[in-house]
Amino acid sequence: MVARSPEPVQDRATAFLLAVKDVPLEAGGEEKYRAAVDSLLRGTFEELKIAVGPVVTEQLRAWLMRSFVDHDERMRLWIWSILLPRLAGAYGHSAKTPPPLPTARMQQFNDIVRSYFSPEIRQEDDDLAERARREPLSLLEQELVPARITDSVDSDDPDDGVWPDELSSLREATRIERARRAWDEVEKIFTPRERTMLVAWARQEGALRKMPLHLIATRSIEK
Repeated sequence: MVARSPEPVQDRATAFLLAVKDVPLEAGGEEKYRAAVDSLLRGTFEELKIAVGPVVTEQLRAWLMRSFVDHDERMRLWIWSILLPRLAGAYGHSAKTPPPLPTARMQQFNDIVRSYFSPEIRQEDDDLAERARREPLSLLEQELVPARITDSVDSDDPDDGVWPDELSSLREATRIERARRAWDEVEKIFTPRERTMLVAWARQEGALRKMPLHLIATRSIEK
């Protein structure tokens, strides 16, 4: 819903940023500053509930948390966004360890993952992120950001809008969301025992890549 009609969220996000910009930050006044920003943030989410409804507001808050705020959750899903395509052979690279489930069940797993990860989908994500990078910043956006960092962008065009770390975040947030949705489908089709076997298999692959194994888990298994 927000993607189809972003104006209500954009308007309130812009108002929040403008208000935060005017909050004074003085030496020794950090607590007062944080309290003011917290109040503005809570007010913004209350306005969003009125504008787009409480359900969409909660979905937006959860997406922001897992994509940008909750470091462990973001890392967990980012790791899955790397492991899932490898386990399913989505990019032509197969896992180094044998799959734990029968062929028919593994085919179901592969089909789910490949519906979210494939060379074509990855290229589409990259193209969309590149289009976003090329979108010039508005005068208001230029006022809100601290600086235009164009010298590190691989372009000679001074009107490039988004700088490299944001481009990376766009791609990463998209793939994080794909990993989350893929696991949601896996959880609907596979039994808890099968999912546990898949996680154990993923940990074997993660160990070969020196990934933090405690983050290779799903919410249902963690609970």
